[in-house]
Amino acid sequence: MKNRFKRVLTESGGTGAAVRLAMRLPRQLGDRITALPDFVLRRLPMSVFTNARDSDRLSKNAELAGKHKSERCFILATGPSLREQDISGLEGETIITVNQGFYFARERGLSPTYHCLVDDLFLEPRFDGLHRELAQSLNEWDANLLTTIDLGDHWMDLGLESETFAVRQVLNSRPWDEADIPVSVDPTMAVPGFVSVVHAAISWAIYMGFKEIYLLGCDMDYFISPQQAYMRCYDDDRYLSNKEATADLFSRDQVGLIEWILVEFRAFANLGKTAQIHGSQIVNAGEGGALNVYPRSELRTVLGTPECLTPPGTGTH
Repeated sequence: MKNRFKRVLTESGGTGAAVRLAMRLPRQLGDRITALPDFVLRRLPMSVFTNARDSDRLSKNAELAGKHKSERCFILATGPSLREQDISGLEGETIITVNQGFYFARERGLSPTYHCLVDDLFLEPRFDGLHRELAQSLNEWDANLLTTIDLGDHWMDLGLESETFAVRQVLNSRPWDEADIPVSVDPTMAVPGFVSVVHAAISWAIYMGFKEIYLLGCDMDYFISPQQAYMRCYDDDRYLSNKEATADLFSRDQVGLIEWILVEFRAFANLGKTAQIHGSQIVNAGEGGALNVYPRSELRTVLGTPECLTPPGTGTH
C-alpha cells in the first residue's frame, strides 16, 4: 500500500493524488453498501423464502433424498457435440435429460430415468405440443419429471400425467454466482433461482445422492464464436425450439457473451464445491467444448473404469 501511494504521488503529483482519492473513496463505499444486501440475502436459510402454501407440495421431494446413494448418473445437455459422440454403452445407465433433449434420447433409443424442465419460457402456449410429446415419452420410459411448481401446474391444466417432482425457485440467482458459499440443493424448501437447466439437473443429482455425476453435451463454448447460430444435439428445424428465447443472448457481442459466461461458469464452480460437500463428484465426459471447471474423462473410459480421471483443463478437446 505504501509503495502504491508513492507511485500514485509520483505519477499524479499532490493535487492529482488528492483528486484520485476523492473519486475512489465514494465508489468503494458505494460498492460496499450495495454488496451488503446480497451478503445478507445469500446467508439466509432457504426456509425464510418457503411459504406455507408450497411447503406441503415440496415435501414430496423428500422421496428422492439419497435415492441413488453411491450410484452414478449421466446428464445429457443439448450441445451439438453430443451428436458426434459415441454414446453406445449408456443403455441401462441412469440418464437425466433436459429441455428438448428428450427428442435426442428418443432418436438414439435411450430411456432416461429423469427429465429436467425449469425455464418459465415453457409456460408459453407455443410449447404445449412439446409438453404433450414429453409426457408421452416419460410414460413410455416410466421416467420422472423434475420441474417447477408453476410448470407442474401447467401440466395439470393440460391434463398431462407423469410422476412429477417440483421445486419453487426464488428469483434471486446470486448465490449460484458466488463460489465461496455452498448453495442449498434441498428441494423440500425454496431454492435459489437456477442459472440454467443443467445447473438444476446437477442440483437434483446431488440431492439424490449420486456419487458420480457425468456431463455430456455441455459445450458452453458459444462465447468463442458468437457469429455462429445456436446449435443443439437435436434437429432444430424439425422440433419446437427456444430460438426466440436465445435471440437476446446471442444478439450480444462477444464481450457481452463473456460477461454472461462468467456467471454460468461461476455457478458450475459453486456446484462443484457443493457436490464435494455432499460426497459427490462432477465430471465432464463430453467431447470438446469449453467447460473445464470440472475434471474431464473420456466416456469410453468412464464406462470401463470410472476412477480414471484427468485434472481440469487437460482432457480431450
